Amino acid sequence: MYTCCPKCAAVFEVSAALLAEAGGRARCGECRHVYNVFDALYDTLSDLREARTESTRLRIEALYGSDSGNEIPGVGMAGDTVPELTPAAWQLQPVRGADLLSGLGIFLLLGLLGAQGIWFNRAALAAQPEWRPAVTRLCTLVNCNLPLPKEPSQLVLLSRDVRQHPDADGALLIDVEFENQAPFTQAYPVFEVSFSDQSGNPVAMRRFRPAEYLKAKTDIDAGIRSEQRVSVELEVLDPGESAASYQFEFL
Repeated sequence: MYTCCPKCAAVFEVSAALLAEAGGRARCGECRHVYNVFDALYDTLSDLREARTESTRLRIEALYGSDSGNEIPGVGMAGDTVPELTPAAWQLQPVRGADLLSGLGIFLLLGLLGAQGIWFNRAALAAQPEWRPAVTRLCTLVNCNLPLPKEPSQLVLLSRDVRQHPDADGALLIDVEFENQAPFTQAYPVFEVSFSDQSGNPVAMRRFRPAEYLKAKTDIDAGIRSEQRVSVELEVLDPGESAASYQFEFL
């Protein structure tokens, strides 16, 4: 069943249980007008539409009069001036200016919260390829700095050599050359040197930060350009005869 508010013409779908509970009276969810539903109750939308068409015609006749040969102003064939009706929600509330302002405020607060999350986690997000373009654009707008990306898997060893130090007893001299094969400039890695015995058990290990293995005049903050080669010379303590192999790793 359907009802139509006599004040604003809003249409609502109702049930017998709801009518019994409310005693036949209801408040319009659009204009808040309270009226007796039984005075405007219809079994189908077609019945409601016909009733509204007839009501409109009678009001216009009262205003303009009716002659058999004259068409009533504003009403065409088959009730063209009556809009197509669709059931509205029974408890639909009108949208007020305060509601719009509240929604806008919530939207802005959520946006601010998201921006703060990106700001404080920009370094971690920038390290992820799928996030870096967006974070880079954000930092361009707010004038912030991003750390260079780091892809150790794109650093390839070109040559390596481990030998006894020619000038220091009990020390080894390590010469390494590697290349950045990533299509972008990336940060200098941490360089790890480890030694193992014949069974593969670790004997000694040390990690070198960029400032420890690069030449003094190297601009560490500039990073390694794509296809740039880096030569490294390190001096380490000799782990002894138990060391049967060595490994290099970029971190």
